[in-house]
Amino acid sequence: MVRASAIRARTQTINQFKSLIVTAPDATREALRSLTTAELICRLAASRPGSGLTTPAAAVKLALKRLAKRSVISTRAKRSRTRTPSCAP
Repeated sequence: MVRASAIRARTQTINQFKSLIVTAPDATREALRSLTTAELICRLAASRPGSGLTTPAAAVKLALKRLAKRSVISTRAKRSRTRTPSCAP
């Protein structure tokens, strides 16, 4: 039951950040377009968007980072039984 919940949470999170990328400013969208889902999650989770929300691009980058970190946490919960590592720093 916990695993199923973690899978659902991860799927919802991935759908949210893919939707956010579609509506992101052109430069942000282009930089992320060619990445696979796993690469996207790792890159966004490791990103350092800063805390200034002075532009739409900055706000999108911060939201994407938070969603990616949530996805990493969900993935770790899902994989806790198999001990498969997720995003390595």
